[in-house]
Amino acid sequence: MFVAVNMMAEEHFELNVEQRKLLITAYRIIFSAKRRALRIISVMEQQEDNSNHIEYIAFYREVLEDDMQATCMSTLDIVENHLLPFCRDAENATLYNKMIGDTCWFLAMLKKVEDKEPFVEKALVAYKTASKKAEILSPADPMRLSVDLTKTAFYHDIMNRPERAYALAKQALDKACPVLVLLNEESYKESTEYVRLMEENLKMWCTTMGKDPEDILSFKELQTASSSSTGYPCPVVPPSVLALAPDTFTSPGDWGHDVHEGLSASEIRHRKKAAQMKKGRMG
Repeated sequence: MFVAVNMMAEEHFELNVEQRKLLITAYRIIFSAKRRALRIISVMEQQEDNSNHIEYIAFYREVLEDDMQATCMSTLDIVENHLLPFCRDAENATLYNKMIGDTCWFLAMLKKVEDKEPFVEKALVAYKTASKKAEILSPADPMRLSVDLTKTAFYHDIMNRPERAYALAKQALDKACPVLVLLNEESYKESTEYVRLMEENLKMWCTTMGKDPEDILSFKELQTASSSSTGYPCPVVPPSVLALAPDTFTSPGDWGHDVHEGLSASEIRHRKKAAQMKKGRMG
């Protein structure tokens, strides 16, 4: 499917909604499998005590990383040279730039320290471009919110700019929440997921920034208000899609996820620590 979708992209035409869904599904499948393999081998490497086994595991990890980097570079080629040049649709343009950002973020995580910077810079430019393209969409549009969520996590986890991440996420929530009720049911369900996850990020960041979590719109309040206004049930579980960027949530129809995917790296650490503390109390 991945090969077929790439061949379709190389035909140099604007993808319609159904074709875009095929593209998203194919990339989600391929990257989910590769990310999962990398996570498994990383855990094995950390837990293994036998030095001979560690050597073999490290070798296999390098093979997996090389394979992932090759897939990332192929993705950048498809998006930059075959999709973006023929793109006129705002939603497509938003998605493609976000894909560039996500792919460069992942490449930065795979590269050595001295080789990271070009990919970090390229990811930031891509996310800013995606945000600019998304301005034509409703502030509550799931594609726009997916960019907001991923970009703010990037500022927090990669750029080490928590204040900027907080300000952008808060601004996105303030703009999106009043117009959520104007969405159709499918978009509403997707967008409320992003609102909830962005709110969770903000509350988590508040604990390290000395801000008052009460300043953030309560998702429970949003759930109650929105359900009564629209009649749509407000979902409370993470959506089935995720960004390529490591441990970072992204847009509906993007990529894919496992148990912890859909959360920022800092949130994963926070939840693991909370689970360990709870287990200790129960013990």
